[in-house]
Amino acid sequence: MSLKQLVNSRIRSSLNQVSRRRGSAARFRRRLRIETMESRRLLAVVMVDTFSDIVDSNDGVTSLREAVVVAESTPGNDRIMLPSGTYDIGSPGTLAIDDASGSIAIQGIGGTATIDANGSSRVIEISDVSSVTMKKIEVMGGSSADGGGIYNEGDLTLINGAVRESHSNGRGGSIYNTGQLSLKNSFVESYGAGIDGGAIYNTGQLSLKNSVVQSDAAGNDGGAIYNTGQLSLKNSVIESSLAGNDGGAIYNTGQLSLKNSVLESNEAGIDGGAIYNTGQLSIAGSTFVNNTSGSAAGAIFTDGESSDTSIKSSTFDGNTTEYAGGAVFSLYGTLEIKDSVIQNNSAVNGNGGGVLVLEGVSTSIKGTVLESNFAADSGGAILVEKGAMEIEITDSAFRNNEAGSHGGAVAVRTTASAVIKDSLIEQNVAANNGGGVYVGTSSIVAIKETSFTYNQAKRGGAIGVDGSIAMVDDTTLIGNTAAALGGAIWSVKSSVDVSNGLFSDNTAIGSAGGAIFSGLGNSLAVTGTNFEQNTAAKNGGAIISNNSDLEVRDSIFADNDATGGFGGAIAMIRGDNVISDSTFVRNHASGNGGAVGLILGGTLDLSGSLFEANESGKYSGALHNEGMTTVHSSLFQSNIATFNGGAIFNSKIGSIDIVDSEFDSNDNLGSSDGTAIYNQIGGVLTIDSLTTFSNHDGVPVFEEA
Repeated sequence: MSLKQLVNSRIRSSLNQVSRRRGSAARFRRRLRIETMESRRLLAVVMVDTFSDIVDSNDGVTSLREAVVVAESTPGNDRIMLPSGTYDIGSPGTLAIDDASGSIAIQGIGGTATIDANGSSRVIEISDVSSVTMKKIEVMGGSSADGGGIYNEGDLTLINGAVRESHSNGRGGSIYNTGQLSLKNSFVESYGAGIDGGAIYNTGQLSLKNSVVQSDAAGNDGGAIYNTGQLSLKNSVIESSLAGNDGGAIYNTGQLSLKNSVLESNEAGIDGGAIYNTGQLSIAGSTFVNNTSGSAAGAIFTDGESSDTSIKSSTFDGNTTEYAGGAVFSLYGTLEIKDSVIQNNSAVNGNGGGVLVLEGVSTSIKGTVLESNFAADSGGAILVEKGAMEIEITDSAFRNNEAGSHGGAVAVRTTASAVIKDSLIEQNVAANNGGGVYVGTSSIVAIKETSFTYNQAKRGGAIGVDGSIAMVDDTTLIGNTAAALGGAIWSVKSSVDVSNGLFSDNTAIGSAGGAIFSGLGNSLAVTGTNFEQNTAAKNGGAIISNNSDLEVRDSIFADNDATGGFGGAIAMIRGDNVISDSTFVRNHASGNGGAVGLILGGTLDLSGSLFEANESGKYSGALHNEGMTTVHSSLFQSNIATFNGGAIFNSKIGSIDIVDSEFDSNDNLGSSDGTAIYNQIGGVLTIDSLTTFSNHDGVPVFEEA
């Protein structure tokens, strides 16, 4: 049985014998006998024996109002026994309790007793010196400027009871509390409040346990509860409440704690479909379902430099906002989300389908699953922007999230920063850049020990970086797809550092960079990384560096393919490029440069590397050069070109200097000229005396006349 079902069951049980016999003058066999009390002040018990609201010492019966008067005038603690039925107090009106001498307990017997004001006044008012406990009591039909059902300044506990069908023109449709109020196994249902707190307005201490709150509406804030004091919910439900402005369920400026509670189907006209918070908010083991807001935060809106929000072991499911933060929106303060589930939430016309973090917020997300969230713009699961302090995401999973623009799972932009560590990012989709993660506009992101699998985007199937800094370390990128550029990573005007990673089976379906696209003044450094079976429809089966700087060290490129262009492993267009201590094996290009191609100028410093069994559909089985290249201490073995340059082709605009290198068993399929190296007329070729050639057919080195 769910929490909501359990709480409702308990409440139904406690209210199972409510009577509607309004105006009855039924009599009971016994009435109060007032006897001399001993000095020990024994508990005084007052038995009510009429439903009529009368005060007449000579009528032979005791009404509820008379019982309260007796209790107030009797020193010590008192108990009023209220047989089940309906007690109409519409005239003379509010039942006021003012007893400083001891506590008063009002208990329904034989079922639930109903106290009804019939909409003519507030039902009960409790002074600041009073302590009252009500068991199996239903308060209903109240109407007042504030606190239509109950106005409490003292200490009130409601057990197995209800406050229903009440209304206020101001604050607290059912209850206005400035003292201490505890609701246990109880139900609060309100017709609403004209201003704040559709059901309850609290400036004191309010505790709900195993209880349910519903409200038609609050004109301004706090559809169900408006809290400026201390509010605690445990094993409770707030549902189907509406705020005209903020906080569909709760508006909090004080201290708010939720444990094992449910907030469902609440709505805010502006922000915070479930909660609007500017104070201290702690949530544990709770569920937010199908809440809605008209602007930001389908479930929780938190705002303020002093606001701290902690969410642990909780679930956000099916919450919706119009523009920002389908589940959570955070502005200033701190936000912690731990061991939680955020799924099926949406920002239908905006950003941050799951969570949106803005200015001045320090955010930690740990051990959390974010799945199937949607943003029409950016950040399918999370958007971080506009001066947010660092967000740290660890040990979390992002699955099947979608963004209509950038960052299918996470978008970090506008001078923000983030750390993503020990996480799984899979099957997310962005219509534009960064199927998994998007980093934009002077942001900084560090990604460590994370796995990106089967994400999709137009550019950067897994990661998109624009005008920012990204560090990707010890990370696996497998099966990601870009419709255009960068099957795994797309980056422009940025600095990207990739180390100790694995890129496998990534694809640029429509263009270049099967694994990585680096362009427009970008700087890309790759160290200790493996590239396997990546594919580009055009150039750069693994990497393309376009008008950018590239540095590759201690890396392995195997079985990558440029199916419609040059550079089976790496394609370089201009730029300053370095490749050292790396291995290129079985890469293929349908054009030139089975492994590596440099075109239209630029420089390449190639050293300490192995090129083996690479193949091109045109020239240069291993290396194609149209810039200024130095090759030293490298081995070219068993590479094949369809035409010329089994290992290297140096074009008419190229200059290449080969030092202390080895060429073995390279070949051309269509010519015997230049089975190792082919130098086109106009090109500059220099080979030092330490370089060796072995096992070549035809002419190993051929220079056009």
